[in-house]
Parts: sequence; structure tokens; C-alpha cells
Amino acid sequence: MFHPAALDVTPAQASAAAAALSARLGQKYPETHCLVEEMRHLLAGCNLQTACTPGADPENLLPAKRPTVSRGKRDRLSDIDGALPTASSFAEDLLLEYAEGMPKARVGWGRVDEAQLRRLLTLHSDYFDLVPRTPAIARLEGSNLLFHIAHTLEQGWRQKPVEGAIGPTGAKVVMLVGHDTNLASLAALPGVHWQLDGRRDDTPPGTEMRFELWQDASGAYSVRVTAAMQTLHQLREALALTLAAPPACATVKPAGASRMGAGVPWSEFERIANSVIDKQAVSPLRAGE
Repeated sequence: MFHPAALDVTPAQASAAAAALSARLGQKYPETHCLVEEMRHLLAGCNLQTACTPGADPENLLPAKRPTVSRGKRDRLSDIDGALPTASSFAEDLLLEYAEGMPKARVGWGRVDEAQLRRLLTLHSDYFDLVPRTPAIARLEGSNLLFHIAHTLEQGWRQKPVEGAIGPTGAKVVMLVGHDTNLASLAALPGVHWQLDGRRDDTPPGTEMRFELWQDASGAYSVRVTAAMQTLHQLREALALTLAAPPACATVKPAGASRMGAGVPWSEFERIANSVIDKQAVSPLRAGE
């Protein structure tokens, strides 16, 4: 469910995905290039946004060549060759240092404060926006997950077994624990976005998407899609999450939905899901799932 068989796609699908990623990469290159340069500045041993003359020639971890698109490795359909993927990983490393409470004098070698971290985290969000969120890639890598989630919701309102649903009939909560790339492709399919803790579409540790099934007084069903994550402050201070002090949370609207706050009517959610799911990328659940 979480690792689609990217190597089983047809050559035509792989070419289309690579072409779509390449087109979006060309559009986004100017802004990502500026942030990559800031990260290169940091890795050279300098404070950000200041004149930099390294005391020694640093290892070039971020090649300056213009990024290109290549066939992905393992279960990834397409990927980017160049500095952005590495810069994205470094940004996530800085996030993990900050979030686990390392002394500020050690976060990014003492050269990264929270404001600078927030800016560098855009590298991670940009990379995710380009790779797992490119629609042609998301359809192949996220369709299987969205298919089974939609059928689980259908089983919830039908109150009888539905093929492809996860869990037993009557289950009140079904929890899936996957990866940030799963969240990105899953969100990309219905075209949902969020702005939480001042960051767009970020997926720090513990981020969740909720697909909530609601029934109104007339008996009609609707689906609310919600994104939630801890703030940087909550992560760093290891604050307990309570009803009085919850994580950052927002209801998100699928593209093409007529409304958001009261939920998307079931028929409309079903139509949106069916329009973006690639049925050829769907596989049956294995025994025990």
C-alpha cells in the first residue's frame, strides 16, 4: 500500500511522468536555486546571508549544475539529479536537530536559528512539491492508497463489507502509518494544500491527514479532509498535545469541491476520488490488511 511498484509502469507512463516533472522543475528552478545557494553558504561554514570566505576549501556537497530529471530508484518513479534533493535532506536534518531539542549552539553548527530554519525548510517543501506532488507521478504513486481509503469510508456509511476497504465493518477509527512521501502524493491527487505554522504543505514528523466521515441530521453523509501537525515550538519543547493546546490543524478543500467547512457530500467526494485514481495503479490488499 505504501510502496507502489514504480518499476512496473509502462515506458509511456514513465516518460510522461518525467516530462511533467521536468516542466515543473524548469518553472520552479529560479526560486529553488536561490535557496540552494543559501544552503551551500551554510555548509561552507558561514552564517547565512553574510559575506563568506571559508577558511578551508569545503567539500562540494551541492553541485552547481542545473538540475535534471532521471528515472527514480527503488520504488520512486522519477527523481531530480542535482543539488535540490541533497539540500532538501539537509533542511530536514536541521529540522530534526531543532525538533529534538538540541542546544541552539549546535543546531546547524550554531548558525541556524528558527527564522532561518523556517526559510531553509522551503527547500524540503519545494522538493516534495516537485516530485511526489507532480500529478503524473502522484497518480501512479498515490492512487492505491486513496483507492483503499475511499473504499474504507464507503464501508463506513454502508455498514457492510466493501471490497478494497481496510479493517472490519463498524470500525470507528482506521489508522494508517506511512511516510511523508505518501502524504504528499495522497494530498496531490485531490489537489489539497495547507498552510500550518507558517509553512505551506510541510510534512514534519507526526503530520497526519484525516478523512472523516460525517452524517447530518437528515442522514446524508459527507467527508471532511483535515491536515494536522505539531508546530516547531511544540516539537522543540516536547509539549503535551491537549484539547486546550492542540497541534496546528486545518480543514482542506479538494480541488473541484463545492464546499469545505461542512464537509464534501459523499457523492462529490466519490466523484473527485474516481476522477484522479488510476485504477491500473491499484492492487488488492494482502491477507491481514
